[in-house]
Amino acid sequence: MPCNYLNININYHPFGTEMSGRRLLSVKAKYGYQGSLKDNEISGEGNDYTTHFRALDTRLGKWFSMDPVNHAWVSPYISMGGNPIMFSDKIGDDLDVGKSKESKSDIKSLAKTENQKFINIDETTGKVTVDFGTMTKDDINKILKKDEGLNLVNDLVTSNKKFYYSAAEVEGFGNELGTVTPKFLGKDPNGIINASDNGKDSNGSNAFLPKKGYNGQVVISNEGHFEEPDKNTGSMLIKRRSSLVFHELAENYERTNNGADYNGNKTNGGFGAHYKANQRESNWWNKSNNPGVANYISGPDKTLSYKDLYIKYQTQIEEILK
Repeated sequence: MPCNYLNININYHPFGTEMSGRRLLSVKAKYGYQGSLKDNEISGEGNDYTTHFRALDTRLGKWFSMDPVNHAWVSPYISMGGNPIMFSDKIGDDLDVGKSKESKSDIKSLAKTENQKFINIDETTGKVTVDFGTMTKDDINKILKKDEGLNLVNDLVTSNKKFYYSAAEVEGFGNELGTVTPKFLGKDPNGIINASDNGKDSNGSNAFLPKKGYNGQVVISNEGHFEEPDKNTGSMLIKRRSSLVFHELAENYERTNNGADYNGNKTNGGFGAHYKANQRESNWWNKSNNPGVANYISGPDKTLSYKDLYIKYQTQIEEILK
């Protein structure tokens, strides 16, 4: 009967063409470069790959079809952002969301109702794509200009960095040892954790690191309640959840993609990620009364001990630590 050998070691040129004579054994594996499915019928073994969204020619370092997400400053055929040493692109998108319905609805809520149709979220993998179909570049730019929420999602998806968002009460984060640490949102004083491997946080450090495989990560308490002070009267108002999601993702994008520290640094003229997120929200159709300000007032887990939390979320923790 046919034998499928284990792919122990194959060396690749940039963009995925196999190096001649650099296999340790004859391989009949279905998958190769960056875990993508081989398509050996087009131009021989290991020269072409099929991914979730489109096909890749490794010899040219280009996709066969156009990226459904339009980006003005880069060719729609380019792969790995033109830099396969730093970046990978296994399926063609760069924003993932958690499994909960709230995680998916939070992302959708950033766009105007009539524009939410452009945001696609895979129900199984949580992969987010923005698909404008056959619309012209001018029409796409007009929509993005009028909808800063959709524009933010588009920026996250088309970035060369990898982002993860979830609405949850417990989530896994990375650490300096390269392992995963579960964090309870109910025990965080803000009910929000904003992690990046690039720009510094409000304490001038990277107290939280994103989990493995991601450069930026935002988690917001799924069941917590938030308030904001009215700019004019000072009275406390209920903070809209969508404005929390917008600000935290915009801030994480500035830190992760652009290298901006929370409070600013020389590379961005002293204007930090927090300031830039506030400025971006000021152009958003659903901006809050007080952008960038939120008080975490209550959540079901605030009064529980860590022992009780580990018992309550045992299944989720086991999944996180796998």
